[in-house]
Amino acid sequence: LEMYDHALMRVQEVKDNVEARLGEAELLATSSSVLRRLGRYDEAQRRINAALQLLRQNDKDPDGAVPGEAADNVLRAQAEQLAATGQLKLAVEVYETLLRRIEFSKPDPRNKMQDAVALSSLYRALARLQHTLGMEERAVELTQLDRQLWQEWTQKLPDARFVRQQTE
Repeated sequence: LEMYDHALMRVQEVKDNVEARLGEAELLATSSSVLRRLGRYDEAQRRINAALQLLRQNDKDPDGAVPGEAADNVLRAQAEQLAATGQLKLAVEVYETLLRRIEFSKPDPRNKMQDAVALSSLYRALARLQHTLGMEERAVELTQLDRQLWQEWTQKLPDARFVRQQTE
């Protein structure tokens, strides 16, 4: 947490810079997971709220979300916070919104490993929540999308240990 706080202090020194504000939003969002692990849910929520505000003020593409960039990371943190505090239906809504935004940004998960990993982790998180809520049809659909994605990568990179681990 100290490292996040130090990084936040440094990025806040940069004034009038959209990229710095988006970086600040990412730091706030990702540090919320540490706070949740420490049982500091209220502080985690405050950081996510601040990250969402920075995202609204600085996001260049409010409809899209590039995998691994600010909107992706902030919305994932929001969904994780909602799930951790028992608000599963809202968490699903946030994840589904994120999935639509990522799809809008036209990722290339069949050719870019970063996009594949980001989509896969989103499919898995969303499928777990859908399963918990008894939404089996959607959970199965997401699981199949994930499997199909990694089967294609297995054909491309049959000797890659990381790819094989995704299918196990």
